[in-house]
Amino acid sequence: MKIDSADGVCVNQITNLSTGKSVGGFDFFDDDVPFLTKDESCLTHSISFLLGIDREVVPDFHLMGRAHWKSALVDWIESIGKTVSASTNAPTGRSIAVGKHSSGLKHAVVVNNGEFVFDPDDDQEFLDSIDYFISVND
Repeated sequence: MKIDSADGVCVNQITNLSTGKSVGGFDFFDDDVPFLTKDESCLTHSISFLLGIDREVVPDFHLMGRAHWKSALVDWIESIGKTVSASTNAPTGRSIAVGKHSSGLKHAVVVNNGEFVFDPDDDQEFLDSIDYFISVND
């Protein structure tokens, strides 16, 4: 499995910075799953918005748990012919920002050049702080 690292180099495996453990070949910097409620995933909604596809097409990654959601996301993105990368720096163009919501929960929103564009949460509070960015590339 090849994944674009934050600096654009293809690698076979990246180590999780916070735990030192392999995370299915991709570095998300932590294991917390972004979610809205137990039934809704802000990550799933953000991915569907980012890719311009129906929400029902995107898997419910928040139901896969801490041990599996990252590798499942990478596998699914690859299955649609794209690659995924993560960075602590805002990439150029649209990406998903993951960080802390005002509720204290991990949350995912869509940004463009680091500026908020879409929040799947009705309160539209976006994020208090950003931990990392997820980019989906052709």
